[in-house]
Amino acid sequence: MFKGMDSREFYGSFKTEDHCRKYLYKIKWKHGFCCRRCRHDKFWPGQTRFHARCRICNYDESVTAHTVFHKIQFSLLKAFDLTFHLTVLQKGLASRNLAAVVGVNPKTALYFMHKVRKSMGDWLLTHVEKEDVSGNCTIDSIIITHRASNMNGLQKVKTMIKRTAKQKYIHFKASPQKEKTLDPCHLVAGRYVDDGKKILAWNLKSWLTGVHHHCSEKYRQNYLDEYSFKFCFRNNKNIILHKLIEWMVVGKRNEYQRYAA
Repeated sequence: MFKGMDSREFYGSFKTEDHCRKYLYKIKWKHGFCCRRCRHDKFWPGQTRFHARCRICNYDESVTAHTVFHKIQFSLLKAFDLTFHLTVLQKGLASRNLAAVVGVNPKTALYFMHKVRKSMGDWLLTHVEKEDVSGNCTIDSIIITHRASNMNGLQKVKTMIKRTAKQKYIHFKASPQKEKTLDPCHLVAGRYVDDGKKILAWNLKSWLTGVHHHCSEKYRQNYLDEYSFKFCFRNNKNIILHKLIEWMVVGKRNEYQRYAA
């Protein structure tokens, strides 16, 4: 298991394509092989040493099949590099800048980064939503994108904070814009009432508008999932990359349809 956030350690651990495939192989079949067609648990070596061929039905499965890395249009090494930078950099990088660093097409980088963000969202739905709430859920609304003609600049974001006995989780969710966006304000002269600082919501706004400048409604939830996922691992940053790759391999598979950026 790769631990750490040091880029030198990362590049030292993943020097070639085979290093990446070996890492995925150990994750994918960590608990043994199970054929997806006949459910048999025995296999022969497949087409390559990173394939597993079922002994009964001869189904040959690659290490990237049924994962987020399946049929990517660039090298697996660069996919690992994109995932590393997306997870370990606290403020992240814009897709165009990250594409230049890794050496891929900007649209290709954006598409794959959204696949990774979708995986983060799936992890949150699986691990965070099932936790019992032992504290209060806070709702807040902030402006996170540029002004739209029919939205008056307001993009409502529902902030849900879950507190459990072991760890504090957070999952930002985007809610559709309602006709009535402004609530009545009850102010009393000479008195200030603070219902609680929404520092997390404003940190999100600073992160999103500072790094990515803006986001469209189409991609909005993906960015919220990225921020929430990083927050959940804020005290375990040394394992965030491994946990994400593990989920991208054996977690709920992303049936992600490619669309224009």
